Amino acid sequence: MKRKFRIVFAALCTLAMTVVYAATAQAQLSEVQAAHFSQNADQHVIVIMKSQHAAAPVGSSAAAERTAAIDAEQAPLMSELRQVQATNVKRFHLVSAFAPRFRRTM
Repeated sequence: MKRKFRIVFAALCTLAMTVVYAATAQAQLSEVQAAHFSQNADQHVIVIMKSQHAAAPVGSSAAAERTAAIDAEQAPLMSELRQVQATNVKRFHLVSAFAPRFRRTM
């Protein structure tokens, strides 16, 4: 159990560093990096964005605006996930988050 926790923790730390780098630098991955990260995706992760939006009533225009804002904030990260061919990417809007599958050694 401790080994699994360490692996998950290491993967989340690596992912967090990648997300911070991507969010601050807006840098694109090189083709070599994208090819490396796209192989053998075997690690499920959940990324919860630091910036969260206030709740809005379901079906309201405020809810639509909130969803659009979350989509816009996640767009650069979704682009990188497509570039590394991350699989099973699920986007969440109740909280600004997403859940891709990555290589364990990323």
